[in-house]
Amino acid sequence: MVVRVVDFNISENITYFRQKYDWSQTQLAEKLNISRSTVSKYESGRQIPDLNTLKRISEVFDTTLDQLVGLPLPKDALLREFEQVYQAEEQANISQHDMVRIINYLYMNEEFTEELLRLLQLPKRKQNVVHSSFQNLTSNIDKL
Repeated sequence: MVVRVVDFNISENITYFRQKYDWSQTQLAEKLNISRSTVSKYESGRQIPDLNTLKRISEVFDTTLDQLVGLPLPKDALLREFEQVYQAEEQANISQHDMVRIINYLYMNEEFTEELLRLLQLPKRKQNVVHSSFQNLTSNIDKL
C-alpha cells in the first residue's frame, strides 16, 4: 500500500482512497448512506464534509482523520503502513531491498515522483493504459 498525503486537500484524498479501493462514487455513497452527487461534490471540492461525515469516511477507508485531511502521519503510523507493504511482499513478488531501492529512486528523482502522483489521480482505466505503455517502453529499452 502506498501512502499518499495531500496537504489539507480533502477532495483529492477522498478521490485517492476511493480509487485505491477501486470503488465507484456510487459504491462509496452507498457505504456512507449519502447520494452519489454528494460524493461528487466532496471530490470536486464544491462541498466539504462535516466532521461526522469525515469520521465515517475515514472509517470506511480504514484510515485516520489526519491522513484523510492530509496531515503528515505520525512516525508510528508510517511504520504500520510500511509493515503492511512488507507483509504484502510475497504477493507483490518484490523484495524489501528492491522496495527500498525504489523508494530511494523516487526520493532522488522528484520530477518522476510528481509524475507518479499525477498517475495515481487518473482513473484505473487510464492508469492501466499508462502501465501498458511503460511496460512496452521498458521491454524495448535495449533498442533505445
